[in-house]
Amino acid sequence: MSFGPKHFANWRKHCKLTQSQAAELTGISQGHLSDLERGRRRYNEGHLEMMAKAYNCELWELIGRNPEITRQFRGVLEWLESENGGSDTGITEILNVWRHIPADDRRTALRMLRALADNV
Repeated sequence: MSFGPKHFANWRKHCKLTQSQAAELTGISQGHLSDLERGRRRYNEGHLEMMAKAYNCELWELIGRNPEITRQFRGVLEWLESENGGSDTGITEILNVWRHIPADDRRTALRMLRALADNV
């Protein structure tokens, strides 16, 4: 039985940790950690907190984000904030617009944005 998609192993590997090293850092036994990574055991908030601290990420990222994508996303957010004087107003607007674009149309929307950027 699997307990849903998670990125526990991806985050551990992203941090260049073996399961034994991660077990030591998190306080979760290596066998239990292995079962969590494979979806063989249910995780709880305590597990997420221990892993997030060891892997230097947010709790929700362990469940919903591949670490490589998250790293790239954080870079984009930092760039947007620097372009907007540290304010997240523009970022929020951009993300809200993007969120409402149907998934099938996002490639076209991205091409349009790139075309606009090239014409500036």
